[in-house]
Formats: sequence, C-alpha cells, structure tokens
Amino acid sequence: NGSNDKPEIANTENTLTLWETGVDADNKDIAGTNLSKGKVNADDVDANDKLTYFFSNEIKQGSVIGSLTLADGTKADITVKSIGSNGEIVTDYGTFHLNTATGEYTFTKTESTGNATDKLQLGDTVELDFTISVKDSHGASADSTHDVKVVINGSNDRPWASMQGITVKEAGVHDGNTATS
Repeated sequence: NGSNDKPEIANTENTLTLWETGVDADNKDIAGTNLSKGKVNADDVDANDKLTYFFSNEIKQGSVIGSLTLADGTKADITVKSIGSNGEIVTDYGTFHLNTATGEYTFTKTESTGNATDKLQLGDTVELDFTISVKDSHGASADSTHDVKVVINGSNDRPWASMQGITVKEAGVHDGNTATS
C-alpha cells in the first residue's frame, strides 16, 4: 500500500519591488511600477494529486501585514484594509491576489492623487509580507512555505499650482466703473 506524500515547495522566497511615480533626488522621472507578479513552484510526487495554494497565516481585516519606514527611520504598521470576494488582500497601498489553483500571485499598487502611495516621499519604503503554503487533495501540507515580500519605494512628487478666483482691477477705478480722484 502506498502512502500520501506531502507536496514540496521549490522556491521559498520572492521579493516584488515597485516604485511610486515621481522623481528621484536628481529630479529625473521615475515612471513607477503598477503591477508585479510571481509564482509558488510546488510539486507532489503522488500521481493525480491536486494542489491548492493558501495563505499560511490567518489574515483578516485589521491584521498587521507590513510596515512603512519613513526616510527619517520612523516606522508604522500597515494593516489589511479588507479581504476581497476572491480572497484578495487589500491595503492602502495596493492589492495582493493569490490564485489558489496555480500558485500565481500579483500585487497591484494603488496610486491616485492624495492616496497613501501618492503620499510616499523619496526615501520612504513600504514592506508587505505574505506567507503562502500548499496542500494536496488529501490535506497534506508542505513542510516549507513561500514568503513574498512586496517593497514599494517612495519618490518625490513634482510641485504643482493652480489659480482660481483671481480678480484684476485697473488702478484709479472704483467698483461700478466710477473714476477715483
């Protein structure tokens, strides 16, 4: 009689690095990176075993998932904002999606005017940590995990200005077009 063998994970870590759109210290444009992806490579020697990938730590709304390190060294926790309908983990900086059937994963950075990513400064770094495991169709889990670190590097934002509600009056004229003396 045969026995159930545990699946094995071949690659145990990966770092996805993204950049906020802006400029560097030399005022050169940084195009920014909106998406980065990877894959857990796992195998099971048992014929016809179906593998299912999952987050090996319990993740729920409010869980600490990483940290923000400001350029001056100050650190703050980053928490899970919500869990999407397909298991996506949503933070203020972006969304991590794990395909539970294939082990492929993506991180999509959220960046719009005034949001958390847009507020990053040059030298600020966001680090988010996700731990993925795999189990076979008999419930046996791999002994090792696949650790994913998502790093988002801040940039300098160009200043901008807008003018609204400016009134220009000619000298020597009162309101109502009457001359001044």
